[in-house]
Amino acid sequence: MLFRISNVRHFTEVMSNQIGDSSPYIGVEQTQNFTWVYADGSTLKYQNWAPGEPVMLTGWSCAIIDGQTGKWKGADCNSSRTSVCSIDYVHTCPTGWTYFAKTGLCY
Repeated sequence: MLFRISNVRHFTEVMSNQIGDSSPYIGVEQTQNFTWVYADGSTLKYQNWAPGEPVMLTGWSCAIIDGQTGKWKGADCNSSRTSVCSIDYVHTCPTGWTYFAKTGLCY
């Protein structure tokens, strides 16, 4: 699943992972109505577009994050790029133990 940048904390997590000079896809797409949404179709809760962005060009309906500035830009979805992804963390404890979310530990 593409990582959803929904607030400043998520943005900081992406940038702190040292994406460097790369400009990966960030899970933001343009709809046929020319609005920008998360890849799952939900409304953007956070935006960080570069000045003059997003560009409304045919085929440029994906968003990337500029590794140098942290700003978002529209991009060609057919370009080969890296992506910022996430997975759900499923914590399991050994048999007989119980996971306590507040501490992140098994007891």
